[in-house]
Amino acid sequence: MFAEFVGRGYWAAAGLAAVVCVPLGALLWTLATRGRGLEARLPQWRILLPAVLILGQLAFVPWVLRVATLTGDEPHYLTVAYSIARDGDLAVRNNYEAADYAAFYPWQFVPSDFHLGPGGVYSVHAPGLSVLLAPVLAVAGRPGVTVQMTLMTILVMLMAWCLATQLGVNPARSLLIFVLLCFAPPVSAFSSLVLPEVPAAGLLTGSLILLRPAEASWRRIAAAGVLLAGLPWLHVRFVVPLIAVIALQIVRPRGWVLPRFVMLVPVALSLVGVMFVQHTWFGSYSLTAGLGGWRDKLVSPFAGMAGLLVDQQYGLFTVAPIYVAAIAGWWWMMRRDRWLGVTVGTVAVLTWLTGATHPWWWGGESAAARYLVSTVPFLGMAIAVSFDEVAGDRRRRWLLCTLLGLSLLSGMYFKVFPNAVPYGTDGLNYALVRLETTLGWPMTRVLPSLVRRNELSYGLVAIEAAAIAVATCFLLRRSPPSRIKYR
Repeated sequence: MFAEFVGRGYWAAAGLAAVVCVPLGALLWTLATRGRGLEARLPQWRILLPAVLILGQLAFVPWVLRVATLTGDEPHYLTVAYSIARDGDLAVRNNYEAADYAAFYPWQFVPSDFHLGPGGVYSVHAPGLSVLLAPVLAVAGRPGVTVQMTLMTILVMLMAWCLATQLGVNPARSLLIFVLLCFAPPVSAFSSLVLPEVPAAGLLTGSLILLRPAEASWRRIAAAGVLLAGLPWLHVRFVVPLIAVIALQIVRPRGWVLPRFVMLVPVALSLVGVMFVQHTWFGSYSLTAGLGGWRDKLVSPFAGMAGLLVDQQYGLFTVAPIYVAAIAGWWWMMRRDRWLGVTVGTVAVLTWLTGATHPWWWGGESAAARYLVSTVPFLGMAIAVSFDEVAGDRRRRWLLCTLLGLSLLSGMYFKVFPNAVPYGTDGLNYALVRLETTLGWPMTRVLPSLVRRNELSYGLVAIEAAAIAVATCFLLRRSPPSRIKYR
């Protein structure tokens, strides 16, 4: 692996990562050493921080295009986008047979790999992401799509920062945190992957920005409904958080109740449209008709629930331990804005459970924690609240910065080695295997594998859960009263 990357410009990529790490390291040091008064250290933070984020993310695009190969569902989403851009339709069988995907995918599909639904004409993948990508694909090809996904990721994280500032967090500190989170997994990996998780995160975040005021006007509520209506067109699993947001908005204790039902109109029309398309293409009104039904697609969630968090290959806390702070942050968020805290927590838990019931809860050939990516902006908000609450406590602040620093190292590794993202299902984290060989530490044996479970897996999960509980209790201990009026 290392020899391969050396031959393909590895040292140039490592140098780029080192250059990007200089401002990131300086920002992290500032965050660790300046509990309060961050604006005095970064007087131009409104310009400096977004510039570091945009330039740092775009700097890796040429390297990703050079060495990272489309995998899993990515070439199929782009094939549908190609059909939209070139043929003006969504029927993709002819595009597969003509190998139109050769423009962005180096290998050849056999008919069993066409990802076609019942009838053998249309893709099993929802067309929403492909519709978003089709104009850029037609003009700029795969490079344009990669830039588009990168900029979309940046926009989503900045939207989450805007929502976090409404919770009373320090705006400079919270923006710095969101900038650093963009260079940590899973954001650093999914910023260049052609998958629907990032657009779904954007629709959910935008809808909560519009719905947060208790006295929101019917126009804001209707606009939120339009955003939520786009979720079923990205993937059927996003219907679950859609229903959760609508239900929690309707039963909200404050504000006018009747205008809240306005958001049901675009959502209902969207669901009817999806059902009509499913019937036209696949002969059934079921939202999962293209997937061949859903009852045989669900499994016991216990392995997936643990795996999405602590699996050595695909666990969110394994590749980015800073997200452990989201647990304490959610508690503090509940104290600052109860409705937003309940909504964010409900969406995150339901998304976690929905992903855990999938037979391939790890996301197939994808980066870690794929089925949690749509909730990452909300988890980032909770992390920002955690930093805000512990700003005056040096020990807890340094603990959070240590976790964030480890997450940034992980993110830089996967930026330099994009193909080293763990795609296999052998139960081992390939990056840890290399470190184990180099350092002689038994790293793969002390972290649980839920992909290939053995008699030690759940015992190791219990140990990690205990460690996470201890860290959370340490963050929550002797917490000073929030300066924000509770709601």
